[in-house]
Amino acid sequence: MMDHMRLKFRTENLQQDEVLSVLPKAIRSSVAQHLFLQIVEKVYLFKGTSYDFMLQLVGIFIWLNSGLK
Repeated sequence: MMDHMRLKFRTENLQQDEVLSVLPKAIRSSVAQHLFLQIVEKVYLFKGTSYDFMLQLVGIFIWLNSGLK
């Protein structure tokens, strides 16, 4: 499995969705939070909303864009 992952990461033109889709759900969620939570926090529409709500938004964003529906 590790060799497969290394090959996937070395491939040129690798899309973010492809990388995230091969990871377990918990890791995919952590990566998404790391990548997108700060962006969501800066959106004026979401100012004053709870941290949990913003985490849910990040999760929904990844779910919608990952093709894992």
